[in-house]
Amino acid sequence: MSGGHEETRCTAVVDGSLILTEAGAIAYADVRVPRVPMPGSAYLRIVNQRLVQDRVIRFERAGTDREGNTLAQVWVDGENVNERIAAEAASLAES
Repeated sequence: MSGGHEETRCTAVVDGSLILTEAGAIAYADVRVPRVPMPGSAYLRIVNQRLVQDRVIRFERAGTDREGNTLAQVWVDGENVNERIAAEAASLAES
């Protein structure tokens, strides 16, 4: 990871690709997940909670979405959360 990264704590998980942090709402850039109540949405929310809930995350801003949330690439302990969630979502789509 290079410069431009910020750190904050995740305080809540909204769904599979949106979290609330001490720095505000962050949506995972370039990640598409099923929205509630679509099949798979509850599973992806749980995966996201296990990855980031109450943990310090690193993020790199990539803009804002239509709702005004920060779009970002997010890491926890060196793991790219965006990539992990996208892979989980893709595996759901294949099943």
